[in-house]
Formats: sequence, structure tokens, C-alpha cells
Amino acid sequence: MADNFKPFQPLRLAVSAREAARMLGIGKSQVFKLLAEKQFPEPVRLGKRNPRWLIADLETFLQKGGCNA
Repeated sequence: MADNFKPFQPLRLAVSAREAARMLGIGKSQVFKLLAEKQFPEPVRLGKRNPRWLIADLETFLQKGGCNA
């Protein structure tokens, strides 16, 4: 029974710019360039210098063509 134990894994809802870039296969600077050009989902701000992107928004972005749109 102890062999089947799996610790609780929290569900991640949002990621940093670095993690978003890694998910999309682009550089972190490209994330901010696309954001400035209004071609990237707006982040949720957890303070003045702590933007996070919702994973659901990134998935929608990819479904609509992602960086190639």
C-alpha cells in the first residue's frame, strides 16, 4: 500500500515570463516584445513587478496560432 502513495501535486494556474516562454518555445524577451505589440495575452499582476500568465490564456493563444498568428 505504501508503494502507491503519491504526494499531493498542486494545480498550477499561472506561470512566470520565463516559464511561459519555455512553454511556447520562444525567448523571454520575445514574450515582452509580443506583449508590447498587443499580440500576447495580458498577464495577471501579483504586485508591480511580478507578472504571471494564466496557463488557460497561453493555451488559447496557441490554439489561435500562437507566435505565428
